[in-house]
This record gives sequence, C-alpha cells and structure tokens, in this order.
Amino acid sequence: MKVYSVFCFCIILCLCSCFTTEHIPNKYLVTKIAEVACDTVIDSPFRFFTYLQGEKLDFEYQPISLMTFSNGNVGAQSDILFEMKESARKQCADGIINLTQDLAEGKYKVSENFTLDNNRNPEIEYFTYDIRKFTGTAVKLLAKDSSKVRIDNFYLKQKLILTDQSQKEAINKAAQERLNNKPTRNVFGWIMACIFVGGITSIFIISSNK
Repeated sequence: MKVYSVFCFCIILCLCSCFTTEHIPNKYLVTKIAEVACDTVIDSPFRFFTYLQGEKLDFEYQPISLMTFSNGNVGAQSDILFEMKESARKQCADGIINLTQDLAEGKYKVSENFTLDNNRNPEIEYFTYDIRKFTGTAVKLLAKDSSKVRIDNFYLKQKLILTDQSQKEAINKAAQERLNNKPTRNVFGWIMACIFVGGITSIFIISSNK
C-alpha cells in the first residue's frame, strides 16, 4: 500500500510539473519628497488617517512621498491597500491624502513544459486577474495637537486583528516548544525493560539453585 501511494504521488507531481504559471508580483513605487523625524508613537496606528482625492482637508501637512501600489496575480489582492498604509506609517507619516483607486484587468500565462511530440509547439494559455492600483500622498501633520483628522478605523481594526493573531501565534509557538522540550515517558518501554530484567534475574536465580 505504501509503495502504491508513493507511486501515485510521483505521478501527480510529474503531471503538475508539466505546467508553469507566470508569477506577477505586487508593484510598489515610493517617490520620496522629504525626510521627517519619527514620533515616539510611530508604532501606534491610532492616529493614522486616510482621505480620498477631492475630500476637504482642514489641516496643514507636509508631503513625505508619492506612493503607487498595485497587486499581482498571487496572494490576497485586498491586502495591497493595507501594505500601502503600512509603508506610509513606516515613513513616519501620519496619514495618506488624495487616495485614488484604478481598476484594470491583468493577464498571466500558463505554459506547458513537457510534450511527447517534439514537433508540436508548447501550448500557452492566458488567464485574467483583477488589478487594483492605489495612488496617494503620504503626509505628516504640522500641528498634530490642534489638527482634527478623521481616523482610519478600518486600518486600525486590521492592525488590532493582526496584532492579536501575532500574540496568539507567539503563545502557541512557545507552548509547542515547551511541549517538544518536555521529556516523554515511554511507559510501555519501561514495562518491557522490567519484564526483561525480571526474566534475566529469574533465570540467574534458577541456574544458581541447581
């Protein structure tokens, strides 16, 4: 049964390896405008804001960078905006303004690697995927204490969820490591060892009495 399973796995692996899927990565473009100092609360997303293009801005700000982020054909496409906000915050920005989104259709190809007929051209199929391209300007507030900005609650919720997941993963990893380092008790092995030692001892006693 084991040999049959290994054989089937090899067949499936060979079939899967006959095709190559084109990998189109995410695209990140950050054009720096100014370097700014980070605040002590840079690791906190509680003051981060996002304003769409055309929205009224009732605060003074300093532009930090122009940003363009778009997704590829691999991974969660909805995370590209979150990555853009994370990038802005790591540049010591307080938020993003003039945010726009463009939707387009991308294509990637799946090509055949192996054919039995050397005279036949390899087959190439094209598939489509949705491209979401975001552009915006990362900015820093000039009067942070007096500025009234609209906090990006969706981004804040995402950060809290990820932080909670990271903490749970760290706890589970630590518990697993403690479990792996804990010596296991082989009860069956101890019983068999005792029986073996007892048998040897009995044979020795019997032999001595003869």
